[in-house]
Amino acid sequence: MKILNEITEDEVTAAILQYNSNSFRFKDRLKELFRQKGLDMKIVTNPDLKSDGENTLRRQFVQSLDGSGIGGYLDKSFPKDVAWKKARLSKEDLQKIKYIDYSYWNELTKNTRLVRDGAKSIKKGVVVFNESNQPFWDAFEALKQGKKFPAPILVTKNDRSDLVVIDGHLRLTVYLLDERYAPDEIETTIGYSENFSSWDLY
Repeated sequence: MKILNEITEDEVTAAILQYNSNSFRFKDRLKELFRQKGLDMKIVTNPDLKSDGENTLRRQFVQSLDGSGIGGYLDKSFPKDVAWKKARLSKEDLQKIKYIDYSYWNELTKNTRLVRDGAKSIKKGVVVFNESNQPFWDAFEALKQGKKFPAPILVTKNDRSDLVVIDGHLRLTVYLLDERYAPDEIETTIGYSENFSSWDLY
């Protein structure tokens, strides 16, 4: 892993929403939630990071329970002292990343929470809670055709602790379905805080 530079929370929040505005899994729900709240999708599709008002709106949305499944994990228990950094990860680094502590991912990995074990289960045809694995295979076909995925977002307590993905579960799993198609390095954003030890999903 190679650390590149620091990044602000506002940049991370905008990136989460921007990715999900193009996600086939979440884009329709995101647009509907913005419509219900009377918010302009422009603050997602063309964010002005210098606008305090826009930054506040994006942060409130991502942290709200209304955004469940779209950054809804950034709730009140999420640490407030996170230092965000851009980094590059190797294929070897991907082998060590864990999913969040959540029932679906726990079941898929037989409680190891390792993304590599999730990929193994998908390849074996394991189906959890009747959720289709087709989105993984659809994304894998896109990867084989040369699609570039956005940078995943991870968190950790420190340089010696587990890396846990909070945005990009599907993308990281797809990379490990067949490493021949995975890039040699991927860019990512990592949040650091010792207080992740008390966050329920870490």
